[in-house]
Amino acid sequence: MQRKFVKQDIVAILQRHHPDWPIISTDDPLAVVIGNMKISLNNILLIVRNAPDDEAEKATVDFFENIMSGKQGGGSTEDLSYATAKTRLLPQIIPGEFRESAPNLLFRPFFSGLGVACALDEDGGYELLQNQVLAAWDVRQETVEAQAIANLEAHCKLDAFEPRSGEEGAFVVVAAEDSYSAVRLLLPQFMETLRASLGAERIFVGIPNRDFLVAWTPDFSGRQAFAAKIRRDAENEAYPLTDELFVFSERGVSLMSADQISDHGR
Repeated sequence: MQRKFVKQDIVAILQRHHPDWPIISTDDPLAVVIGNMKISLNNILLIVRNAPDDEAEKATVDFFENIMSGKQGGGSTEDLSYATAKTRLLPQIIPGEFRESAPNLLFRPFFSGLGVACALDEDGGYELLQNQVLAAWDVRQETVEAQAIANLEAHCKLDAFEPRSGEEGAFVVVAAEDSYSAVRLLLPQFMETLRASLGAERIFVGIPNRDFLVAWTPDFSGRQAFAAKIRRDAENEAYPLTDELFVFSERGVSLMSADQISDHGR
């Protein structure tokens, strides 16, 4: 079992490879300050979450060297008003273990140890919001999350679904390359349109990692192979989330029942 990487591990790696970088100590467990640049750790902590030490070290160095060379942005919520920030808010699904190193993270429990967070979107990444921003903005968590959901729903109106057929049934893959594929599961309008495109009263969904969502009909002939692949991807792909299988219907999102799980070969 791989150990969990936290901010101190990231800082130690940077100090070994770039002792010339002026890393400034802060209390924020999800950010590193290098000179006058505050860099969110949300993405890199997900990247190295299940990685062996040597791979995690290389990924960390590559990630920060890209930022420091100007290829990505860091970003912060500091000094932003809610009126300014609200159009950049988007939802995100994150592993619950993030709260172990960042207990003040804005977080609503979801299924399977996951949580719903809110992100401030920016070029090259995003910054997950923490609880103190609610007081600074004088807004409720429900308001921020509803705004984030609405923003992503608007963004996803351009999504086109292309169901693919199996010997029986059909499936749709969503891999939008925008860092918000899996969290589309939270979007009522998006998911209803996806369900309608598959022509089923209910559909099954997997979100093994942040950048991938797959949905299929109950009669899809490849459902057992999908269930096995989702389990492997949740263990091996970057930005892992869960190997759990979900159901979406007019009642919303739920976990599969025991009978449905058995029908998927688990």
